[in-house]
Amino acid sequence: MKTNIKLIQILSLPYSGSTLLSYLLSSNNEISTIGERNKYYEKIFMSNTSGSNKCSCKKSFNKCGFWIDLKNQIMKNKNLSNTNKNFTRFQTFRFEGFDRILNKFIKCSLSVSKHGLIANALYKFQRNSMYANEILISNIIKKTNSKYFLDSSKDYKGLFYFSKNKIFKIYPIFLFRDGRAQILSSRNRGWYDNWEKGCEIWKKNMEFQLKVYKSWDGPKIKIRYEKLCKSPQTELKKLYEFIGLDESKICIKYKPSSQHIMGNYEMRFSSSSKILDKEEWKVSLSNHKLKTFDKICGTLNSSIENNQ
Repeated sequence: MKTNIKLIQILSLPYSGSTLLSYLLSSNNEISTIGERNKYYEKIFMSNTSGSNKCSCKKSFNKCGFWIDLKNQIMKNKNLSNTNKNFTRFQTFRFEGFDRILNKFIKCSLSVSKHGLIANALYKFQRNSMYANEILISNIIKKTNSKYFLDSSKDYKGLFYFSKNKIFKIYPIFLFRDGRAQILSSRNRGWYDNWEKGCEIWKKNMEFQLKVYKSWDGPKIKIRYEKLCKSPQTELKKLYEFIGLDESKICIKYKPSSQHIMGNYEMRFSSSSKILDKEEWKVSLSNHKLKTFDKICGTLNSSIENNQ
């Protein structure tokens, strides 16, 4: 087991560009990724052969040698007491309804401090999950002969638990996108059908993310999705400097061919490889919706970049 796992952790709201960013960073062979780490248990331990359960190598997860080997490494480890619970989502109870209630308390606690009292008290119940994640990430780094593992789970709870384990050296990246674009993308995928409700949810979630970002007392960095699309070389240079990578090896290749990635089925198998911010919200949103957004979210949306 490695004594120091370098973990690049993306923290963002859904539909904010984490897949694009993970593809760009993992084009460097020093960085390995599987996409959203917190989906590993669902995809591998509960996998079927549907299209959304295919690896980026286009094989089903249960037929891909990379995933089969990783699962075997976890299953054969005698120090793991239980693999019946979703360890990549740090599941505490077998019944997910209880876990959802518990997560609300954890979120409340973390919004006050990185050292949230409730989350801190629950850490001892996550030792088995921490060890399983440790085995998973260590084996991925070993199999890919890389130095860093990139997790695009956007998982505030994972960030907290990993920070409690001294084996991990964490590089948090706070990725954000214009609120109007993020809300529209979420709405187009059926998250909610009421624009005003979407604005209120975005504001609440963004305020929480900013609190988590502020409470992080180690090195951290903010990246704006729109700038990443417009000037990928410039934004990647900032990230390479933050992580400690050789800037001469920056690559703006859209899709790494050698990684075994899960999540975002549509983007993984798309024939297009052009980095493009479509800015659909500028032509799709009515004046009424734009005014509603400005009223609820305008001040916060315009201040994120300078909010330290």
